[in-house]
Amino acid sequence: MNRLSGTLPLNQWFRYVQESPYYWAWLVYEGEVPIGQIDMEMYTDFSASISLLTNPRLRNKGFGKKMLNTLLQRPEMVRVQKLVVYVEIDNLASLACFKHVGFIENGIDEDGLQILTLEL
Repeated sequence: MNRLSGTLPLNQWFRYVQESPYYWAWLVYEGEVPIGQIDMEMYTDFSASISLLTNPRLRNKGFGKKMLNTLLQRPEMVRVQKLVVYVEIDNLASLACFKHVGFIENGIDEDGLQILTLEL
């Protein structure tokens, strides 16, 4: 459950998404199968942070990379100059996924999370 800490409690997160003009969240499906969820928040400096959740039954099958590559093609990305993601250092699958798409390690934050960035 610690990997979902940024979205808990869910009712507050849903309200924040609905009320924030520069926050987007997508449920991702392949056909009728729920693959995962990805969200992005853009800031005034034209950077954006993202989070990604993959259906546990479908992990390690390339869906995370596919979701990230699809996000990079979205119209909401036009003004984004840098993407930032924060990943638990023991979440090796997520770290590998982001690195595969081109993110680079950029240190550890004050909460012990690995910072990865992608310059666009």
